[in-house]
Amino acid sequence: MAQWADAYPRFAVELGGRWSHGGGAGEFWPYQLTYRDNMHLEFISPGDSVAGFMRRFIDRNGPGAHHITFKVPSLDRALEEVGGLGISILGGRTNMDFWQEAFLHPKLAGVGTLIQIAQIDEEAMDRMKIGARRPADFPERLGPQHGVSWIGLSVESLGRAKNLFVDVLRGNVVEEGPGWARLSWGPSRGLLLRDAAGLPGDPELWGQGPLPGVAHVMFGPAALSVDDIASKKVEADPLPEDPLTRTPVWMVDHMVTTD
Repeated sequence: MAQWADAYPRFAVELGGRWSHGGGAGEFWPYQLTYRDNMHLEFISPGDSVAGFMRRFIDRNGPGAHHITFKVPSLDRALEEVGGLGISILGGRTNMDFWQEAFLHPKLAGVGTLIQIAQIDEEAMDRMKIGARRPADFPERLGPQHGVSWIGLSVESLGRAKNLFVDVLRGNVVEEGPGWARLSWGPSRGLLLRDAAGLPGDPELWGQGPLPGVAHVMFGPAALSVDDIASKKVEADPLPEDPLTRTPVWMVDHMVTTD
């Protein structure tokens, strides 16, 4: 997004994201909003940078999903296992004791979206958040705090994606079918993976074609399943297109009951 306020109407006012922390970090300016189960979504602008990586990303692609972050107990071990899958590393920051990170190339990983793997000292990070006040233009009135049921991710190969997300990043397969699998790392922390052979839930969730990358973010109940959507136990509806963030968002705001 071009500026912080671009995400406020959709992700703060409409979806109820609460301010967590944020600030300038050189060539990018990130902030995070919290949702149900303390799930965080990060929003990044180029700030004043005219040539940084975020400016290049927006100039090339427009606003949209940039990366998905996974926290690991040992970055070195995770990268050793990633190397065993033949996935190369794009680099990252490893010179800070409280934050060690690396990025996986989206094409070589076969997932179309940048993957960030981070080893974090959570206590140190929490101390740094103290005094990180929300900006003056952050909305005063917010909607109900919704939750992220999953992120829908199209991949080139379901088997190869499971090698990464299950074998290396320790996700649990909680639901699966031909060409797709839903993974969980705990409440409100899930991925719904599909390759060209799978259209789980509703074909409209996946847009046009099988190109890899983030296809949608599903907001809804913590216990939402793909079967709930496919069997019409719930009503899943797309939110209107938001040109400022251009990330497809779907919403399930109630369960359908039958007598």
